[in-house]
Amino acid sequence: MEPRRTPLYWLIAIVGLVALLTAFAIPAWHWRELATRILTHLDMSGRPNGWRGKEFIWLLLFFEVLLWIGLTVLARYSVLMNVPMEIDRNDPAVRQTLLRMSSVSETRYPIIIR
Repeated sequence: MEPRRTPLYWLIAIVGLVALLTAFAIPAWHWRELATRILTHLDMSGRPNGWRGKEFIWLLLFFEVLLWIGLTVLARYSVLMNVPMEIDRNDPAVRQTLLRMSSVSETRYPIIIR
């Protein structure tokens, strides 16, 4: 039996989705204001040594979408989650805990990378 998704779960999912959509909206809104080349790497001294065209932003956002999708799938199929101990994945309390763990990760990722 699938664990019940609480209002908190849906709130976290919506916050994650809004953060993801915002990640696309900000560069799209300010596209003309962005420099032609953007800094992508610093050396050990903190000096810039890597530059890319501003289109590189879309590649980074593509990887963010892939990770968000992966974490969303993980929240749905908690049996895919690696846990370093033996657990009974059929226990409703364990399934609810795995659901909480994956849904929090799903939301935190897009927010943390900013």
